[in-house]
Amino acid sequence: MIDEEAGLIARAARGDAEAFGRLALGQRARLRRLLHRLVGPADLDDVEQDAFLAAWRGIAGFRGDASFATWLTKIAVRRAMKVLKRRRGVPATLTEEPAWRVSATRPSVWRD
Repeated sequence: MIDEEAGLIARAARGDAEAFGRLALGQRARLRRLLHRLVGPADLDDVEQDAFLAAWRGIAGFRGDASFATWLTKIAVRRAMKVLKRRRGVPATLTEEPAWRVSATRPSVWRD
């Protein structure tokens, strides 16, 4: 499996979209679960697409210091954090509660 992944990465780095698609497809379900927990359903598709697009654009620079899954996850989390920062207007941090649930249950202005 690792040899197959390395071959797909090498092909994708040379511009082979089919190879990248196979790599991405293998990570899609796991990545969607993670992003759903981070940004919720409203921004899920956009963040997922942005992460995969960024990975495709950057695959030639993939050094292999970590697995493809780890590298892709880092890209996706960074994209999710940008959405959370924009949504809140303040620096976002990872919490135990999904951000979309926290912001939905804690009003920004408390009323008497």
